[in-house]
Amino acid sequence: MEPGFVEKVISWGYPAPTGIYLNSGLHILRGLGPRGLDWNRQRYEEFRGLEAAYTATVQRCSEVAPAARIALMLSHCICEDFFTGVWGKEVADYKEDPVRATQNCSSELIGEGVTAADARAGCVDSAFTRGGILRLNERLLAANRGFQGKAPSIVDAFSITDGQCNATFDGVHYNYHVLDELKLLFDALQLA
Repeated sequence: MEPGFVEKVISWGYPAPTGIYLNSGLHILRGLGPRGLDWNRQRYEEFRGLEAAYTATVQRCSEVAPAARIALMLSHCICEDFFTGVWGKEVADYKEDPVRATQNCSSELIGEGVTAADARAGCVDSAFTRGGILRLNERLLAANRGFQGKAPSIVDAFSITDGQCNATFDGVHYNYHVLDELKLLFDALQLA
């Protein structure tokens, strides 16, 4: 999330938006196994600071486009059953022992100056799994509940994709549910 993105769009000559749709996306989570090595201290800090970034983004959007309605999309479910081969083994290893399965990530972060306890917690909590996205969505919902004024409406894309492995080609994108998500968005922005 980028607190200044609305100003950037307006600076290109576009009018102030009447609706703003936010999502942290699955991409803040990190892969397991060797793929987890792509996750460094900067990515860790972004993950740990998600609530502050979300709050700052909503506040800035509200200041720059006060008439805009804001909605937060909860990220899609991750269909772990879809992952096979090496990726499936990594998910199975994580389910068996999350600390051991994320040791490569923890070691990298410790080497970059993150305390061992924080590195371990960050690596376990950020795994690209169904549980990881559930935790991420819950963190955003908690931040949303913390707003003093009008909080963004919620588009619960997780609920419409959870248990829908037959509706995804890669375990994370659910093209068959795009119209369902649009309906939820229009309802959230009170456009329907």
